[in-house]
Amino acid sequence: MWGRTADISPGGLAATLSGTLEVGEIASIRIEIEKKNLELRAVVSHRQGHFCGLQFLSMTAEQREIIKLACEHLRPINPVSNPSKGNT
Repeated sequence: MWGRTADISPGGLAATLSGTLEVGEIASIRIEIEKKNLELRAVVSHRQGHFCGLQFLSMTAEQREIIKLACEHLRPINPVSNPSKGNT
């Protein structure tokens, strides 16, 4: 099964998958970040059709740091406006 990640954080990711996983199911996932292949285990935390949220179960300190650094360099596609900061 393959998928496309919509959102990622050091705690997990959201993705649209080519197949379905059930809530509570454990999955082995492989993602590429910064030309590094990470193999992780995750549990399906929620699902709507082929879209699901996966919470990482365990990872090495190196894997967590790779994801954390990648997230720091990403920009939100649709940033939420914050009136207190002058954003509209």
